[in-house]
Amino acid sequence: MTVYERLRPLLFRLSPEHAHRFSQTAFKFIQETSFRRGFEAALSVSDGRFTTTVLDRQFPNPVSVAVGYNRCAEVPHRLSALGFGFVKVGGVTAQPQGGNPRPRLFCLSEDHGLITRLGLNNDGAAVVGKRVAAADTQVPIGVTLAKGEAVPLEAAAADYRQGYKAVTAGDFSGERLVPELPGVRDAPDA
Repeated sequence: MTVYERLRPLLFRLSPEHAHRFSQTAFKFIQETSFRRGFEAALSVSDGRFTTTVLDRQFPNPVSVAVGYNRCAEVPHRLSALGFGFVKVGGVTAQPQGGNPRPRLFCLSEDHGLITRLGLNNDGAAVVGKRVAAADTQVPIGVTLAKGEAVPLEAAAADYRQGYKAVTAGDFSGERLVPELPGVRDAPDA
């Protein structure tokens, strides 16, 4: 029986948001203790057949965890130890914000799915940038920036610039991540 099979009944008794936080807390605990090396040895994957090069950057493999799981860069090292070829962080806004009201995660048990309507709850680009800079990973970390909810479209470019300057990462992407935010659907493509 896998660790997931053992934990699944417990996780599905929790609200989806609590299960999400529980998994991140567990990863943080492992990341900050002596369990770290054993965890890496048991779960990391190294196979040269999967090595991928994109724009002169080498990735151990082309697979990453979905952006949003590690939106505030709290556990990038643990995610790289799970065998992901790179770690995406975000969506991150220039200033911290709380995201949508709860409930905002919905579990579809029978379909093995999850609907996320978190919004852009995050600690802000300055805090996330410090975490990314301090991260001890063997894989690239990318940061996805987004426009702050309260930022009018006319100020979007300045908002992205402010976020970009605050974030230290090897990869950057700017996206219209949350189309339900006011005005985002109407924003021109950059």
